Amino acid sequence: MGGKVLVATQEHIDRLVAARLAADINGTNLIIVARTDAEAATLLDSNIDGRDHPFILGLTVPGLSSLRDTLRDARKRGVTGLEQVSRNWMERARLMTFGDAVLMKIQEMHGKERQKRAMTQQWLSYDPDTLSNAQARRLADGLFGQTNAVRK
Repeated sequence: MGGKVLVATQEHIDRLVAARLAADINGTNLIIVARTDAEAATLLDSNIDGRDHPFILGLTVPGLSSLRDTLRDARKRGVTGLEQVSRNWMERARLMTFGDAVLMKIQEMHGKERQKRAMTQQWLSYDPDTLSNAQARRLADGLFGQTNAVRK
């Protein structure tokens, strides 16, 4: 991974708790200085932590292969310069969070502006930046009238 260490949210929390516990046991003061490259993070080690879900970017272009599949296919064809392949894919993929994709779908709907505003307000009232993917999908299904929807 070129020196990058990928750590899930829960592991960060566990490390902070352990550091605090060690300081408490030793009766010492504690100052924790941390750094994150969250703005540049492009790889996750897992998506198991629901607190991370609202911030995961996903592909929104129907029919476009995943980045992993695109890079795999480029390697099979002997393409060099995979960084450029990746950049080209990113430009085409219209990456966004699930919450932003819901808002985009609402805005692209054919219908009255009043209805779209009401749906947008309802979606935002769910506080989508706090929802796991499963919760967000159920609420979005309900918003768009899907039959398997369950309320928050």
